Amino acid sequence: DQIQHSGNSTSWETPYDLMTKVMVHPLTGSVFVASNGFGVLRSDDGGSSFGLVLGAAGGPMWTDFDISANGIIVAVLSQASAGGEVTPGVFGSNDNGATWVPLTPSSFPATHARSIVVIPPSNNDLAYVLTEVSSSELRMHRITLWSGASQDLSAILPNFGGKVGAPNTQGSYNLMLSVKPDDENLVVFG
Repeated sequence: DQIQHSGNSTSWETPYDLMTKVMVHPLTGSVFVASNGFGVLRSDDGGSSFGLVLGAAGGPMWTDFDISANGIIVAVLSQASAGGEVTPGVFGSNDNGATWVPLTPSSFPATHARSIVVIPPSNNDLAYVLTEVSSSELRMHRITLWSGASQDLSAILPNFGGKVGAPNTQGSYNLMLSVKPDDENLVVFG
């Protein structure tokens, strides 16, 4: 079913109102979309129609995902938007988004704002997740995908203090995470 928009540009009525990422699955050709306020959507017909595969309408305030070269999808959902319901955390799928396995580390913050995720090109069994807990606290996790092992790397994030201060994400708007293509241990964030 096609979701129609009423034309009200000041509310989140459809999954298409605030999309933050679009990727094509490298093995299936399915189109995936991260939709704030909803979750992860998938189209199997080249983008003519989409269905929600993770999340819920009125669900996560922020959504992000990455897809590895071998087709593994890792998604992260924030806590719910006002009045919405969702199970926040990190999830993985190895079947084109048909089913999702919880990958949320035990040290992942229960209450948080936006998170972003990246899978290193050189190791498709890892994911890094950068999370804004509050305007003055960032957390980062390294997750070994199918074993569920994780490391909380938050202690190594820089906080320069003084005039430079802590990283300022402007309410989580400014978050960037990248991994060097040939070195899974060289992670850059901003």
